[in-house]
Amino acid sequence: MAATMVSASLNNKFSKRKRVLLLVVSIVFLVVVVFVSLFVVYTFTVNGGGGGVSLEGGVFVGSEGELEAAVVDAGLVGGGGSTVVVVLTRDVFLSGPLVVGEGCNVTLTSGGGRFGGGFFRLVGAKERYTVVVEDGGWLCVDGVVITHNKSTVPWGGGGVLVWGGGEFVLVRGKISDNGYVHYPPSPMGGGVKNMGVFRMFGGEISNNKAEYVLYHQQQAYGVEGEGGGVYNGGVFEMFGGSIINNVAGKCGGGVCNEGEFTMYDGLIINNKTVGKPHLTPDCGGGVFNYGVGSFVMFGGLISVNRASMGGGVYSVGRGGVVFEGVVVFNLGSGWKGYNVCVVDKDGNVVG
Repeated sequence: MAATMVSASLNNKFSKRKRVLLLVVSIVFLVVVVFVSLFVVYTFTVNGGGGGVSLEGGVFVGSEGELEAAVVDAGLVGGGGSTVVVVLTRDVFLSGPLVVGEGCNVTLTSGGGRFGGGFFRLVGAKERYTVVVEDGGWLCVDGVVITHNKSTVPWGGGGVLVWGGGEFVLVRGKISDNGYVHYPPSPMGGGVKNMGVFRMFGGEISNNKAEYVLYHQQQAYGVEGEGGGVYNGGVFEMFGGSIINNVAGKCGGGVCNEGEFTMYDGLIINNKTVGKPHLTPDCGGGVFNYGVGSFVMFGGLISVNRASMGGGVYSVGRGGVVFEGVVVFNLGSGWKGYNVCVVDKDGNVVG
């Protein structure tokens, strides 16, 4: 009898252990299934047609000829306001600029969710812009890297040129490793040169250059270059994303603004100007605002940028600046402001 009770007790304990073990295994299995499911959904959303872009009905391209034909065809239907989604299925190398002309409404994305994941590259030709948006053209980049081969930088070419009347929207992806250094005139906008409308909701503008060293009889006597990341002569609205690790020779390592620049959110971090003060005074490591340009910062962060004058922001001229975001921990070596320096048209420091 006692032996039977002991045996029953042991069986009961083993049964409880089995139930606990089964419960634990079930919970772990459920967590794994949920995690994998979410990961699959996330991967498709981010790398595939995410950002609100549906690949259904898109034009899939894998060569320069196919890409150019898709953009030209977009112009045939763009007059009615329709947007054509063009999907890269691999890296595409260009022999000249990709021109988005009048009437073209194009969203450019990658087929990563269906073709192995990640963003494909659009690689520009040497000494040319990778993409040109002309008057009446509209381009949205939502998951593509616009770049040049590093072996051609800084002599490579600019990233995106937007003419007056054109509009460019960056949602996801990168504009990276471009360097527009044509001289004369002074190079402007290594990543983006905007004379129309540029709206940035996300993505990254990084590692671009606008820099040209002036020589006379093999002696350097100055450095030119404005807007390592972005040169804006039109309307630039920044709602998110990051402008990071860009270089300008003279002014505006991150952004050089001569138009209307409004920053609602996002990051402008670790940009710099490299002009030598005894050769060419350099200013505005993060943002350089001048002429009739206006810079309004409602949110976001400008930090760890570097210039001789105005490591974070340097503003001079008839335009104005308004700050509600955070400008902090920038570096300067000159007497005119480490973080922010505002100068009137007569050269007097007023803020």
